[in-house]
Amino acid sequence: MEATDLIKVEKTNALQIFAADDTSGVDRLIDKVAEHVRSLVPDTSTKKGRDAIASAAHKVAKCKTYLESIGKEEKDKQAEIPRKIDANRRHIKERMDKLRDEVREPLNEWEKEQQRIENERKAVLSGIRAQGSVEYGTPPEEIAKRIEALELQELDQEQLADHYILCAEAKIAALAALRQAHTAAVQREKEQEELAELRRMKAQQEQAEQEKATQQPAQQTQQAPAHSDDDFSDFGPADTTGLLYTEDYPDYAVDSNPSNTTFIQPSGAATNNGNSAPTDEHKAMVERVALQGLIDGGLPQEHAEHAVRLIVKGRAPNIHITY
Repeated sequence: MEATDLIKVEKTNALQIFAADDTSGVDRLIDKVAEHVRSLVPDTSTKKGRDAIASAAHKVAKCKTYLESIGKEEKDKQAEIPRKIDANRRHIKERMDKLRDEVREPLNEWEKEQQRIENERKAVLSGIRAQGSVEYGTPPEEIAKRIEALELQELDQEQLADHYILCAEAKIAALAALRQAHTAAVQREKEQEELAELRRMKAQQEQAEQEKATQQPAQQTQQAPAHSDDDFSDFGPADTTGLLYTEDYPDYAVDSNPSNTTFIQPSGAATNNGNSAPTDEHKAMVERVALQGLIDGGLPQEHAEHAVRLIVKGRAPNIHITY
């Protein structure tokens, strides 16, 4: 006798029986087996009776194995469910993502184009701002070319959109910075040229002085007497050998205009016609003319005054004033 002769579980009902919240389903199956085997009156006095008892117990064991196998089979089936569920979830994700990307593709392309346009606008703005930066030492010619190029650069209001005002303001600021840099570069170049010219003139002067010193006979070289700094500041009233600073003849004055070397001589002033000794008035006028000539030649006034005084006193060898 098979176990299914006593109990039978349909496959359609197996999950309902074994996955129930209580044991009522399996209890009904067990009760059917118990009812059948308990109906047997046990008789151990005969071999037939003992065989009948053993047969009933064997039926119970076979029914137990049957029910357990049904439960295990259902469990194995249910264990496959999560894997199948996960597989279907992955399939859903793949197909739905692909469908989403397909639907959104036009919008993605539009956004990429807008980003490209935005990047171009920012590049124009950055380029204009960068043009206003000039490295120190840049030649003025190069700066002038950059100014001209920036002035000719046109700004497309439609293309730049909301960046147009920013670009226009940046262009104005960059041009102002370039013009300022150009002015500074021109001034710097001019100063460098002037400095180079001064150095050249100084070198020529030093060379001429050196050549003159080497060519002058040693026996004609005379050293002027040394003087202290007081000689440059001690210009008090003149003595009998120099009338340069006497106040006896104040009317002999030099015109205040540095470009005018005419000296004003009061009417009736004494002159020297070459036939008589020069008067003090005439000497004062001649000395003032000599003084102004030295000042106009570039000597500081105190040095010019000292030079005339030395000449008048005869302390400058080979140099004298003709009255």
